[in-house]
Amino acid sequence: MRLLHTGDLHLDSAFCAYGQRGAEQQREAGRDTLRRIFECAESEKCDMILIAGDLFDGRFVSPATEELFCELVEKTNIPTVLSPGNHDWYTEGGIYSRLAAKLSDKLILFSSSELQMFELDALRVRVFGYAFGSAVLSHSPLSDANIPEDNGYLKIFCGHADLSSPVSRYAPVTLGEIERCGFDYAALGHIHNRGEQEDSRGRVRYCGFCEGRSF
Repeated sequence: MRLLHTGDLHLDSAFCAYGQRGAEQQREAGRDTLRRIFECAESEKCDMILIAGDLFDGRFVSPATEELFCELVEKTNIPTVLSPGNHDWYTEGGIYSRLAAKLSDKLILFSSSELQMFELDALRVRVFGYAFGSAVLSHSPLSDANIPEDNGYLKIFCGHADLSSPVSRYAPVTLGEIERCGFDYAALGHIHNRGEQEDSRGRVRYCGFCEGRSF
């Protein structure tokens, strides 16, 4: 099983300090990064793409960015899993519900603040995750998770989460909860520094933010 784990691209950021022309150049550079991520997934023959939140910087997404994302998911033809984060949270009628309608057979989209599961029988994988429904998700969706009985499938978790604080406003998931759920890999977003590994087995990782923006 080969996974491409990404997130925190913050596409269509305002870049106010760059001026109008510079800001648009920066936004186009972000779209080019998205292209290269999908090209990498193809060239590396990945079985799945995991996007762990904050793909977009906000709930407004430009037509150019929306069109590009749809084009890449359709063209690449690799199952794409998406967990909305605290910047691009899920709302009915919003960008993600539009994408789900357009890409119903290609995009696996989490839409609830409670843990959800999708089964991909062709890959023998169960994918677990959730969505922010606003800018804040103050509870851990894994705290009372009911994981189905093991059926021999790989268990992958994809979520925007904060491992650093039990009182975080941004899905305060813990390593203990991840281990209790028995996930084979946990693809995390939110912390902008890429994590080589967060656990002793190297199966819990943050993808980081490729542009390197810090707080």
